[in-house]
Amino acid sequence: MDITEKVLEKLQIQVLKDGSCDCNDEECIGCFWPCESCQSNKCGHLCRINRGWKYEVWERQGRSDK
Repeated sequence: MDITEKVLEKLQIQVLKDGSCDCNDEECIGCFWPCESCQSNKCGHLCRINRGWKYEVWERQGRSDK
């Protein structure tokens, strides 16, 4: 259980359990700096907790694979 899931459980917040990183790579274990709010490395520029939207596209500069 990552820190995001612990915070969600503690606050009794239910969200979709996709667990995917904001980069939208299903196999990513987290590629961002730790979130200031929940310490998860799967949050982009805004914390995923209680966020009502999800990134559709994430463009990585300097990489040819995505």
